[in-house]
Amino acid sequence: MYYIYMLRCTDNSIYTGITTNVEHRMKEHFSKKNCAKYTRSHTAEKLECVWETKDKVLASKLEYQIKKLTKPQKEKLIRENNLEEMFLDKININQYKLHKSIEEQMQEWINQFDGNVSLYASDEYHNEIRINENTVVEAASCIKLFILIEYYRQILKQEKAREDILTYDYSNDYVEDGSGLIQFLEDGLQLSSKNMAILMMIISDNIATNKMIEYLGFEQINHTIKELGYKNTELIAKKLDFNQYKTLGKTTAYEYAMLYKQLLKKEILTADICEEIIEILSHQKKNEMLVRKLPIEDKTIIKYIASKSGGLGSEEVEITNCRNDGGIVATKFGDYIVSIFINHFSDYHFYQDNPTILLGAEMNKILFENFKKNEGKLK
Repeated sequence: MYYIYMLRCTDNSIYTGITTNVEHRMKEHFSKKNCAKYTRSHTAEKLECVWETKDKVLASKLEYQIKKLTKPQKEKLIRENNLEEMFLDKININQYKLHKSIEEQMQEWINQFDGNVSLYASDEYHNEIRINENTVVEAASCIKLFILIEYYRQILKQEKAREDILTYDYSNDYVEDGSGLIQFLEDGLQLSSKNMAILMMIISDNIATNKMIEYLGFEQINHTIKELGYKNTELIAKKLDFNQYKTLGKTTAYEYAMLYKQLLKKEILTADICEEIIEILSHQKKNEMLVRKLPIEDKTIIKYIASKSGGLGSEEVEITNCRNDGGIVATKFGDYIVSIFINHFSDYHFYQDNPTILLGAEMNKILFENFKKNEGKLK
């Protein structure tokens, strides 16, 4: 894809150019490194507009026509994006369309929504998408990934073993209105610690989570979170019971994504453990936000999505309405990391077409389509 752009300089002059990578070319213009001769002597100030087309010949044609315009005509083109009016008899304007950045595309969806959105995404080439990524938000069940990390840390230190048996005691462990399966099973159920951890992750079982918190130690989980450098992340609920706690934990879109990045790059624990964790996460069942708009059935395109979601919502309990998800999207083009946190919206109900799920799905679709178009790069 080729992009034709108009760039305003500090002296209010307008430079027009062509590139195959808008973000990279803007960095060159603004830093004056490898930039055009014009922007070396006229300091670049603002990217005004960008059009895209399929090949360089078409891009060159539009660039030539724009450069022939007078300054007032260029200003009008920037204000009105009126290619048809300007160039109808000179070029085939159907070969061009206004280019919008990923952030602009996402903002159009966010503007239709009544809540708050935080997002962070990155690819292997350090391209990043950031929307309120450092805002501290309710983690909900996304905090369970940090509990899983502590589980494997203790296994690595031989303080715990995958074969350890944990027993469900109805009188002490039962909580109502929690997600998961164990609440419907018989008292005295015994599971290995690994199976308990798997239930915590793939179906977000709250009783399994409580057993893991008790097993690993509340203070130790938070100690490890801080040791890993996650200053804004914390497990707050010692027990997932909404009669006792109105929040489960806190994090940011950026910190949640960074944990997935560490897993993907095998920068935490050991490489084998990272692979074991990713394998568990790839079986998560409550992942509608990330998978809804992607061609997940085609394994030649999407290899796997390894994620952990979380959500809270109630009319009766005073908790923060939120829907969150984050993870690794592994494709034939490469892999990218994404985390999406949506909160303080009005429709707290859990159902397939909740606007938060649709919004998150559209945002991840935008990421995926750009990633595919750019052959493994978000930008």
